[in-house]
Amino acid sequence: MKLAIARIGGFLIDYIVLAGYAVLLSLIVTTCLSNSAIIPGEDSPRTHAHLMGFVTLTLPVWLYFTLQEGSSKRATIGKRLLRLQVNALPPKSMTILRAGIRNAVKFLPWEIAHAAIWYVPGRPFLDPMPTANLIICFTACLASLSYLASLFFFGGRTPYDRLAGTVVTGASTPSPFPRSTD
Repeated sequence: MKLAIARIGGFLIDYIVLAGYAVLLSLIVTTCLSNSAIIPGEDSPRTHAHLMGFVTLTLPVWLYFTLQEGSSKRATIGKRLLRLQVNALPPKSMTILRAGIRNAVKFLPWEIAHAAIWYVPGRPFLDPMPTANLIICFTACLASLSYLASLFFFGGRTPYDRLAGTVVTGASTPSPFPRSTD
């Protein structure tokens, strides 16, 4: 239970870091591209807008987790602050590829929901979603909730940990962010 709470806390810290990036990205897009065809509207191609969203948000988020968890530290900023590490199950070793698989599966529901939103007939984010798109979004949310629930059951290993052959543990090394003694 303690590990599950720590993992949630680590993810929330990472979420705050990434929210800062998303705010900055939104400001840049709003300021620089407000008259561009990339901004979704009635005349802009959805695939172009979806691809732009993937390249500027989904891919950087995936890289944030993958590159840090696949590094020698085996942890994101949030995990390091809470002294957690992502490790491969023995006898395997943690690699960028393993971290990439782990995070691709982890963020798949998020990207599926994005696709369901972008391909709404009419204007994405403005016009009502058809039932099929709502079902896809609802299913993606259920998958994310199953990830969360799996932290408390099945030994705390999520489906993406199982598929990638990884486990999250308490780090055996001191925190990389030492507390000030002032």
